[in-house]
Amino acid sequence: MSTVKVCDVIVSILEACGIDTCFGVPGGQTVPFYGAARARGFNHILMRDERNGACAADAYARVSGRVGMCDATVGPGSTNLVSGLAEAYASAIPVLALVADIRTNREHLRHRGVSSQALEQGAILAPVSKWVGRVQTPNQIVAVFEHALRLATTGRPGPVVVEIPEDFMSAQIPEPDLSMFTHDSAVWPRHRTAPLASAVADAVARLAKAKRPMVLAGGGAMASGAHAEIARFADEFGIPIVTSINGKGVVSETNPLALGVVGVFGDIEASRTLKQADTILVLGSKFAQFNSFMWRLPNRTQELIHVDIDGEELGRALPAAVEIVADVREAARAIGDGLAAAKARFSWKPEGHPLPQPGTKPDDPAVAPERVVEAINALMDDDAIMVSDASLASGWTASRFQTRRAGRSYIGPRGLAGIGWAGGAAIGA
Repeated sequence: MSTVKVCDVIVSILEACGIDTCFGVPGGQTVPFYGAARARGFNHILMRDERNGACAADAYARVSGRVGMCDATVGPGSTNLVSGLAEAYASAIPVLALVADIRTNREHLRHRGVSSQALEQGAILAPVSKWVGRVQTPNQIVAVFEHALRLATTGRPGPVVVEIPEDFMSAQIPEPDLSMFTHDSAVWPRHRTAPLASAVADAVARLAKAKRPMVLAGGGAMASGAHAEIARFADEFGIPIVTSINGKGVVSETNPLALGVVGVFGDIEASRTLKQADTILVLGSKFAQFNSFMWRLPNRTQELIHVDIDGEELGRALPAAVEIVADVREAARAIGDGLAAAKARFSWKPEGHPLPQPGTKPDDPAVAPERVVEAINALMDDDAIMVSDASLASGWTASRFQTRRAGRSYIGPRGLAGIGWAGGAAIGA
């Protein structure tokens, strides 16, 4: 019976799944993986540190629609992943983190780092991951990877961690069957959950009788790839569209009914219009604090139809008249078909005068951020990607940068919102 090293099996799994790049930093415990990757011509990008590796893997997943991958060595390498994985976890981005661990015969020396660099790293990574899977025997490598990829790409997507003890990396195992791994194994979302027909009918009836309907699209809409389905609400039915920061670009902002980002860091006219809507179709938004003005917009007098792949998000921050657990693209298509059958058409504008977007005072000697973003707008090609950092950088870019195509032409860290995310993310994107 022919045998193969575990590190070679890992590279074979990645190749079979179409994961073509890994971001990270080598350590003594991961050298066999690096050797296997180099021998096979697998693309590895050396990062400044493991945190940036996780950020790069996150952005890679957002832009490519495939699982992003990063690696880290034992102990401090693994703890460096925390803030990067936490962003992916909060933003529901599938990242596969390959993390080395101490040798199995040193487990009794883990406590307080008697074995060099050892600590309870699995417990540290668990709160920022959907799953931490430890390979208990070399022969488990295939089963652990299969489960990790399935968890990362199904339901609410998110990061997963595979822990491999150092002595397993070069262990020889019988050559395994890898036929269960295909290019679809790393695509997200892996499944498209259809909405209940009764819930769709309820949503259509409420939208059809509305006077001032709107669509609010979040990161879940972007992840679902519901670009054409959401644009249809504007193009066919005349319904204005606003987004969260993570949903920015789901519809090209050159569309006259794509009003931009709502919230504290958004476009003031987008928020003013949303405030006057009577019925709001919410597609894949969890109503994060700043996007909703501390959960005051939408307000409780407005009727919400809330669609999300994760039922936990429905009604959690704001109550909804209709709750739909489904893939956003599938639900948006079904609701659009219902509105077409009802021959629904709308044409409304917010009352009152448009409000100017706040900006730098004319006498302020500082460089005006809005002027910087305007210059970037003028210089960037339509297929370029704006990678924004967190905090006020997100505010200036979300409100001033204009996406000119549907898709991931803008990305920023609005899950955990950690400063410094954009450097690694730009490499991954």
